[in-house]
Amino acid sequence: MFEKKPLAQLRKLIIEDEEGSIAPLILVYFTVIMSSIFVIANVASVYIARRELIAAAEGALSKASQELDEFRYYYALPKAMFGESSQNAAIPINCNDASLTFRRELSVTQLNSAISIVEFECNGEDLRASVSKRARLPFELPIFKIQEFTNQVNVAARSIYLNKL
Repeated sequence: MFEKKPLAQLRKLIIEDEEGSIAPLILVYFTVIMSSIFVIANVASVYIARRELIAAAEGALSKASQELDEFRYYYALPKAMFGESSQNAAIPINCNDASLTFRRELSVTQLNSAISIVEFECNGEDLRASVSKRARLPFELPIFKIQEFTNQVNVAARSIYLNKL
């Protein structure tokens, strides 16, 4: 019924049956690893570009919030006299000078490409800005046809009096 084969012939049959089965496995693992590297590198690039844009916008807005409206600062009555807490009293900001300073500071910190100002608001005490920047991905994904991305961030600042208690 069953034919008995020597052990050497059985080993040879087993090895011959498994021959070439590792190549598809290596190809699949290689594809998965390379795809993961592309995705991770692109996500990290987007994250780093966003953090750089936030840092540049916050620095420029912080510098702009130091533009003092001297007339209101020296000649206006303090808000603390009208029942407001002096801890929340804001230093008056000259909006025209703040806008110029914000634009100048952003132009100095151009991060390899132009940062565009989407919106800049000033109400005399608070500053708000929205900026955006386009950048290219380090690895283009032809499957999704994505070559570049746009980061847009919103930042705000307020200059307040510091009281020593």
